[in-house]
Amino acid sequence: MMLKHKMPARTTATTAGFRIAFWATAAVMLVSAAAPRAHADAKADLAAVEAKIAAQFPAVPNMQPDALAAKISAAEPVLIFDVREEAEYAVSRLAGAVRVAPNADPAAFVASIAANAKGKTIVFYCSVGMRSSRLASAASPLLTAKWASSVNNLSGGIFRWSNEGRPLEKGTASPGKASNSGIPVHPYNSTWGRMIEEPKNPS
Repeated sequence: MMLKHKMPARTTATTAGFRIAFWATAAVMLVSAAAPRAHADAKADLAAVEAKIAAQFPAVPNMQPDALAAKISAAEPVLIFDVREEAEYAVSRLAGAVRVAPNADPAAFVASIAANAKGKTIVFYCSVGMRSSRLASAASPLLTAKWASSVNNLSGGIFRWSNEGRPLEKGTASPGKASNSGIPVHPYNSTWGRMIEEPKNPS
Protein backbone atom coordinates (compact mmCIF):
# COMPACT_ATOMS: atom_id res chain seq x y z
CA MET A 1 0.00 0.00 0.00
CA MET A 2 1.31 3.43 -1.00
CA LEU A 3 1.70 5.84 1.84
CA LYS A 4 0.69 9.45 1.26
CA HIS A 5 3.00 12.04 2.73
CA LYS A 6 1.07 14.78 4.46
CA MET A 7 2.79 18.18 4.40
CA PRO A 8 3.00 19.80 7.83
CA ALA A 9 0.55 22.66 8.34
CA ARG A 10 3.38 25.10 9.06
CA THR A 11 5.14 24.26 5.77
CA THR A 12 1.88 24.59 3.85
CA ALA A 13 1.23 28.00 5.38
CA THR A 14 4.78 29.13 4.58
CA THR A 15 4.45 28.02 0.96
CA ALA A 16 1.11 29.76 0.58
CA GLY A 17 2.56 32.92 2.08
CA PHE A 18 5.49 32.80 -0.32
CA ARG A 19 3.14 32.46 -3.30
CA ILE A 20 1.04 35.39 -2.16
CA ALA A 21 4.14 37.56 -1.69
CA PHE A 22 5.50 36.54 -5.10
CA TRP A 23 2.34 37.43 -7.02
CA ALA A 24 1.89 40.63 -5.04
CA THR A 25 5.43 41.69 -5.99
CA ALA A 26 4.82 40.76 -9.63
CA ALA A 27 1.64 42.83 -9.68
CA VAL A 28 3.48 45.85 -8.30
CA MET A 29 6.20 45.44 -10.93
CA LEU A 30 3.63 45.30 -13.74
CA VAL A 31 1.87 48.42 -12.51
CA SER A 32 5.19 50.24 -12.10
CA ALA A 33 6.29 49.32 -15.61
CA ALA A 34 3.10 50.71 -17.13
CA ALA A 35 3.11 53.98 -15.22
CA PRO A 36 5.25 57.05 -15.87
CA ARG A 37 8.14 57.48 -13.45
CA ALA A 38 8.75 60.35 -11.07
CA HIS A 39 10.22 63.49 -12.65
CA ALA A 40 13.82 62.93 -11.50
CA ASP A 41 13.88 59.27 -12.60
CA ALA A 42 12.26 59.92 -15.99
CA LYS A 43 14.58 62.85 -16.68
CA ALA A 44 17.71 60.87 -15.73
CA ASP A 45 16.69 57.84 -17.76
CA LEU A 46 15.94 59.92 -20.84
CA ALA A 47 19.21 61.86 -20.48
CA ALA A 48 21.13 58.58 -20.42
CA VAL A 49 19.39 57.44 -23.60
CA GLU A 50 20.12 60.80 -25.27
CA ALA A 51 23.82 60.42 -24.46
CA LYS A 52 23.96 56.92 -25.95
CA ILE A 53 22.23 58.06 -29.14
CA ALA A 54 24.54 61.06 -29.51
CA ALA A 55 27.54 58.74 -29.15
CA GLN A 56 26.14 56.33 -31.72
CA PHE A 57 25.48 59.09 -34.27
CA PRO A 58 28.26 61.64 -33.70
CA ALA A 59 27.83 63.27 -37.11
CA VAL A 60 24.19 64.22 -36.44
CA PRO A 61 23.71 67.59 -34.70
CA ASN A 62 21.25 67.47 -31.82
CA MET A 63 18.98 70.48 -31.56
CA GLN A 64 17.72 71.27 -28.06
CA PRO A 65 13.94 71.66 -27.63
CA ASP A 66 14.25 75.32 -26.59
CA ALA A 67 16.22 76.08 -29.77
CA LEU A 68 13.55 74.49 -31.96
CA ALA A 69 10.81 76.29 -30.02
CA ALA A 70 12.60 79.59 -30.63
CA LYS A 71 12.84 78.93 -34.37
CA ILE A 72 9.16 78.05 -34.54
CA SER A 73 8.22 81.17 -32.55
CA ALA A 74 10.33 83.35 -34.84
CA ALA A 75 8.71 81.77 -37.91
CA GLU A 76 12.09 80.69 -39.25
CA PRO A 77 12.06 78.30 -42.23
CA VAL A 78 12.02 74.90 -40.54
CA LEU A 79 10.84 71.53 -41.80
CA ILE A 80 9.94 69.05 -39.05
CA PHE A 81 9.67 65.33 -39.71
CA ASP A 82 8.13 62.78 -37.34
CA VAL A 83 9.95 59.45 -37.74
CA ARG A 84 7.44 57.21 -35.98
CA GLU A 85 4.74 54.73 -36.92
CA GLU A 86 1.22 55.81 -37.86
CA ALA A 87 -0.22 54.68 -34.52
CA GLU A 88 2.26 56.88 -32.63
CA TYR A 89 1.71 59.90 -34.87
CA ALA A 90 -2.06 59.53 -34.50
CA VAL A 91 -1.87 60.20 -30.75
CA SER A 92 0.05 63.49 -30.87
CA ARG A 93 2.91 65.23 -32.66
CA LEU A 94 4.72 68.53 -32.94
CA ALA A 95 2.57 71.05 -34.78
CA GLY A 96 3.22 70.97 -38.49
CA ALA A 97 5.33 67.82 -38.37
CA VAL A 98 5.13 65.55 -41.40
CA ARG A 99 5.31 61.83 -40.71
CA VAL A 100 7.92 59.73 -42.49
CA ALA A 101 8.14 55.97 -41.98
CA PRO A 102 11.11 54.87 -39.84
CA ASN A 103 12.16 52.43 -42.58
CA ALA A 104 11.88 54.98 -45.39
CA ASP A 105 14.52 54.81 -48.10
CA PRO A 106 16.77 57.86 -47.52
CA ALA A 107 17.32 58.62 -51.20
CA ALA A 108 13.62 58.36 -52.05
CA PHE A 109 12.74 60.49 -49.03
CA VAL A 110 15.23 63.22 -50.00
CA ALA A 111 13.94 63.23 -53.56
CA SER A 112 10.38 63.69 -52.31
CA ILE A 113 11.19 66.81 -50.23
CA ALA A 114 14.05 68.34 -52.21
CA ALA A 115 11.94 71.04 -53.81
CA ASN A 116 10.77 72.27 -50.41
CA ALA A 117 14.04 71.86 -48.48
CA LYS A 118 16.21 74.53 -50.07
CA GLY A 119 17.70 76.90 -47.49
CA LYS A 120 15.68 75.43 -44.63
CA THR A 121 16.59 73.89 -41.30
CA ILE A 122 15.42 70.28 -41.13
CA VAL A 123 14.63 68.63 -37.82
CA PHE A 124 13.84 64.94 -37.36
CA TYR A 125 12.35 63.48 -34.18
CA CYS A 126 10.88 60.22 -32.91
CA SER A 127 10.13 59.01 -29.38
CA VAL A 128 13.61 59.49 -27.92
CA GLY A 129 15.83 60.09 -30.96
CA MET A 130 17.06 56.70 -32.14
CA ARG A 131 14.94 56.28 -35.26
CA SER A 132 15.17 59.95 -36.18
CA SER A 133 18.97 60.00 -35.75
CA ARG A 134 19.27 56.95 -37.99
CA LEU A 135 17.31 58.62 -40.80
CA ALA A 136 19.02 61.98 -40.28
CA SER A 137 22.41 60.29 -40.49
CA ALA A 138 21.54 58.67 -43.80
CA ALA A 139 19.73 61.64 -45.34
CA SER A 140 21.99 64.48 -44.16
CA PRO A 141 24.76 64.11 -46.78
CA LEU A 142 22.16 64.16 -49.55
CA LEU A 143 20.21 67.10 -48.14
CA THR A 144 23.05 69.40 -47.12
CA ALA A 145 24.95 68.87 -50.37
CA LYS A 146 22.38 70.79 -52.40
CA TRP A 147 19.35 71.94 -50.45
CA ALA A 148 18.99 72.17 -46.67
CA SER A 149 20.98 74.62 -44.55
CA SER A 150 21.24 72.02 -41.76
CA VAL A 151 19.86 68.63 -40.74
CA ASN A 152 19.26 67.95 -37.04
CA ASN A 153 17.85 65.46 -34.59
CA LEU A 154 15.58 66.81 -31.85
CA SER A 155 17.38 65.94 -28.62
CA GLY A 156 15.23 63.68 -26.45
CA GLY A 157 12.56 63.40 -29.12
CA ILE A 158 8.89 63.99 -28.49
CA PHE A 159 9.27 62.50 -24.99
CA ARG A 160 11.50 65.34 -23.84
CA TRP A 161 9.46 67.92 -25.74
CA SER A 162 6.38 66.73 -23.87
CA ASN A 163 8.17 66.43 -20.51
CA GLU A 164 9.20 70.08 -20.78
CA GLY A 165 5.55 71.08 -21.18
CA ARG A 166 5.84 72.22 -24.79
CA PRO A 167 2.75 72.30 -27.03
CA LEU A 168 1.62 69.24 -28.95
CA GLU A 169 -0.89 68.83 -31.72
CA LYS A 170 -3.34 66.20 -30.52
CA GLY A 171 -4.57 63.44 -32.78
CA THR A 172 -7.67 61.30 -32.58
CA ALA A 173 -6.08 58.19 -31.05
CA SER A 174 -5.35 57.40 -27.41
CA PRO A 175 -1.93 56.28 -26.08
CA GLY A 176 -3.28 52.72 -25.79
CA LYS A 177 -2.88 49.81 -23.40
CA ALA A 178 0.91 50.15 -23.20
CA SER A 179 0.65 53.35 -21.22
CA ASN A 180 -0.92 55.22 -18.38
CA SER A 181 -3.93 57.13 -19.76
CA GLY A 182 -2.63 60.41 -18.35
CA ILE A 183 0.37 60.74 -20.64
CA PRO A 184 0.07 62.96 -23.74
CA VAL A 185 2.17 60.96 -26.24
CA HIS A 186 2.35 57.39 -27.49
CA PRO A 187 4.77 55.48 -25.19
CA TYR A 188 6.18 53.16 -27.90
CA ASN A 189 6.06 50.38 -25.29
CA SER A 190 5.58 50.05 -21.53
CA THR A 191 9.30 50.23 -20.77
CA TRP A 192 10.09 53.32 -22.85
CA GLY A 193 6.85 54.91 -21.72
CA ARG A 194 8.26 55.20 -18.20
CA MET A 195 10.40 58.09 -19.49
CA ILE A 196 7.26 60.14 -20.14
CA GLU A 197 5.95 62.38 -17.39
CA GLU A 198 2.30 63.13 -16.84
CA PRO A 199 1.51 66.80 -17.54
CA LYS A 200 1.44 68.94 -14.41
CA ASN A 201 -1.59 70.88 -15.65
CA PRO A 202 -3.43 68.59 -18.06
CA SER A 203 -5.91 70.35 -20.33
